[in-house]
Amino acid sequence: MFFVDHLVLDVEGDTKENYLLKSWFKPIFGHIQYWYEKRYGQTKVHPNRFLAGVLKHHGAFFLLHIPLTVAKPQGDGTCWVTFAKDVLPGEDPASWMTNGPSLEQMPPKQLAALRKEATNTATRLRGIRNHLMTADLPVVAVRAMANSVLRHLDKAAADLSAPGPEALSLSVWDLHMACEKVMKAYLNQQGIPYEQTHNLRDLVATSPKTHDWSAVKTVLGHFPSEQRVMKWRYQEGGVPSLNDLWRFYDVALEVCSIYAARMSRRFLLDNFSVQIRRPPWLESD
Repeated sequence: MFFVDHLVLDVEGDTKENYLLKSWFKPIFGHIQYWYEKRYGQTKVHPNRFLAGVLKHHGAFFLLHIPLTVAKPQGDGTCWVTFAKDVLPGEDPASWMTNGPSLEQMPPKQLAALRKEATNTATRLRGIRNHLMTADLPVVAVRAMANSVLRHLDKAAADLSAPGPEALSLSVWDLHMACEKVMKAYLNQQGIPYEQTHNLRDLVATSPKTHDWSAVKTVLGHFPSEQRVMKWRYQEGGVPSLNDLWRFYDVALEVCSIYAARMSRRFLLDNFSVQIRRPPWLESD
């Protein structure tokens, strides 16, 4: 589009009006896409869009790759794309595990429990993503803070599922930062000043009384203090147990879910679907 807008001066026998629908745009697109793929690689042209989550199964953490959107191609050259908040019919969240146990060999009750756990994690992460994406955050710095919440949750999931005690200890720091940043983004949106602190309990106390924060206060009772989190960040004081880490992860998802959902927004994209048509320049000859 940049090439056509700024470098194509004239089109013989045609105009540039609605050029995305014109047959002469197809070879331009093809040449530029080929150049881009050769220069930057396929992953930059067709990135996989996932949220990272974890499951705990038989004393081990397994990484989940949760699709951000759900696409359903139609027979007429269009596709329905859904900004999923829930696990939709036809999706199997247990299949999103990477390097997980064999689902075919798993007893039915274990498989049902695994799917329930995966559904819970996927639903909360998708909800956090949708609610942060649509929140009214006009200040660039606050928007950047909110956008980084999922990055911290991604990193925590990667560390929880990685081998070695060092990664497990580091995961708690990212879980803490996800909670801290979503709280501060919410307070900024509400115009409520707060002290520059890492203390999550102080930030909850600063939150407006227009909402009931008792659920947040309750779950934070099962989350470590910022002093302990800092020690684990620097590999001091041993390693948290797997049960503790799983509890910390659950707390972080709950805190982020509550705060993200309570941000004000003009639009809500929970399970919102849009029908799009395949671009004509991608149609095969």
